[in-house]
Amino acid sequence: MSYITIPHPNAVNGHTAVICSTSIRHILAVRKSTLLQIDTLIRQLTEISA
Repeated sequence: MSYITIPHPNAVNGHTAVICSTSIRHILAVRKSTLLQIDTLIRQLTEISA
């Protein structure tokens, strides 16, 4: 599944593409979730090493 949309495929040059806002929201949601998981792991490692 591709999250990149191209409004006018015949007018695309090189690496020109438009990322739809839904994809950006998805990327930000995944990023936030990942950062929370990393934070949890850091806290657990801190507790273990204390």
